[in-house]
Amino acid sequence: MDHSAFIRTHAEHRRLLAVLLCQPDSGVLREEDTRGRIRQTTAVIDPDCAPPALDLPPGDDLLVAYTRIFLGPGQIPAPPYGSVYLDGKGQVADSSTGDVRRFYGEDGLAVAEDAAELPDHAAIELEYSAYLLECAAEVGESGDGSRILERQEEFESRFVRTWLPELGRRIEDCGVHEFYAGVGMLLRRLPAVATGLREVG
Repeated sequence: MDHSAFIRTHAEHRRLLAVLLCQPDSGVLREEDTRGRIRQTTAVIDPDCAPPALDLPPGDDLLVAYTRIFLGPGQIPAPPYGSVYLDGKGQVADSSTGDVRRFYGEDGLAVAEDAAELPDHAAIELEYSAYLLECAAEVGESGDGSRILERQEEFESRFVRTWLPELGRRIEDCGVHEFYAGVGMLLRRLPAVATGLREVG
């Protein structure tokens, strides 16, 4: 696999994880074969990982599980916001939320004012990381591509990989549903792009 294809595979993996961290729609998950595609991307970027089956339950079971894990009521087992993990106070919309917002703004991006989620929601951070990877793949191995990859690595090392493994562990540990336990494992093992590039390049 060439350099750009490898980067695009990392981008797709992050986009698929973002989909799995949004309110579930079983029809979309089946039609778009999200589960099959994430098994394929995992095999490329984390070959030592046995990808989870991510079997879809019948009816509304997945939505019920999602609600229990990420929304409540009561104590939320795995809040999907970076500030809960990074700012030491266990609350949303703290200082790291602003840091993430500024990071997006430096690339001319912003979370819509009427968006249902904060900028440091796990799915939004993964989408942004995927966006940077797609931009890097687009320009190739030129100086610009390397610069974008360095920015992506800075973002992930400051934000994504500092708290998503803990989010994944909490999702696994709460034992609410096997589907989300698989998602948690993938979050816990999310590899840095640079690690694989040494092998591909």
